[in-house]
Amino acid sequence: MNAVALLRPHAGSFVAVVILQIVGSVAGLAPLLAVVELGRVLLSPGPVDHGRAWIVVAARCCPVANASACRLHARC
Repeated sequence: MNAVALLRPHAGSFVAVVILQIVGSVAGLAPLLAVVELGRVLLSPGPVDHGRAWIVVAARCCPVANASACRLHARC
């Protein structure tokens, strides 16, 4: 029996795992992108737009809270 025949019954699971890994990798970039956007808002010429800065911070905090909850759930 070759390796392909052994893996064929699990092909759907492997595809799901790969897709979830891609989603997780992209989600891992979200905090870095938020820091870049916050830097743009705070370092832009002229007065700081406090409303825009808080929107960026709030958008950054929501994914972090969700990711932390997912990590805690995975350890259970």
